[in-house]
Amino acid sequence: MATYSEMITRVRNYLDRDSTIITDVQIVNFLNYAGDRAYRNLRVPAHEIQLDFTVSSGDIISDASSSHGTEIKVPVPNDLIELIYIQKKGTGIVWNQKVDGRTFHDRFADKKDSNYYTRVGSNFLLHGNIGIDDVLEFSYYRRESAVDAKYAITTGNYLVQAIKGITTMTAIASASSTSGILYFAISNTSGNRDIVNGISGTRPTDISSTSTGSTTNAFHMEPSYQANWLRDENERIILYGALAESFLYLNEFETSQAYELKYNQEIEALNSEEKKRVSTGGNTSISFSGRGLI
Repeated sequence: MATYSEMITRVRNYLDRDSTIITDVQIVNFLNYAGDRAYRNLRVPAHEIQLDFTVSSGDIISDASSSHGTEIKVPVPNDLIELIYIQKKGTGIVWNQKVDGRTFHDRFADKKDSNYYTRVGSNFLLHGNIGIDDVLEFSYYRRESAVDAKYAITTGNYLVQAIKGITTMTAIASASSTSGILYFAISNTSGNRDIVNGISGTRPTDISSTSTGSTTNAFHMEPSYQANWLRDENERIILYGALAESFLYLNEFETSQAYELKYNQEIEALNSEEKKRVSTGGNTSISFSGRGLI
């Protein structure tokens, strides 16, 4: 498991070039390029997510293509790479039938049943027995955060948990918008400074205490790097990908292609391992419908 700064150092060690040839900023870009390409090709549980969507009246499309169901639109998640399934939670209803946009709106087109969907622009369109307050679960492979992404620092992301009860924390000043640091004041003793817990996906680091009186202590929090599955668990993928980008930049095409090959092999190996895991532990079956075939 490598820290972000360690990843930059490892790329530079493989390159054997100093910062006058390739800067740290360029290596940061190359690491993020490698990570983004990997997200588009990896199909592993670490990149799966289930997102719930509660249907409201504003989601219903008035010009339904059929009187035998309801049409709704659902915004496509901005981190979606590939959809796995859509289901109405607690009902056993799954949207297994995807059609093109024209077939979706054509009420006379042949469909297997009333539960079908399509994607048009930035929305999924679903047809079926759907009502207001129904909860739809979207399972999909997502694009993770950038390799150098940090947790956000906001006043709402922190609580001070004292031994008895909760003490409120208040922002008293903020640093410049580029630094991402907020300053807080807390009453009670300085010991409370040591029991600050990050919530809502944020974690405090580098906490500095400054005395402002006998009952108040001021301190600041800096964002730490977010957890990243590629960097933390499979660093060779982004290492090889960043090296392929770096040597391409240096016009060393043969070396770049060698690392590109290793990069793709690592992704293929992980996908292959996942396919084997999915097929073990039971009998694999495939559902097939021949309706509509000529």
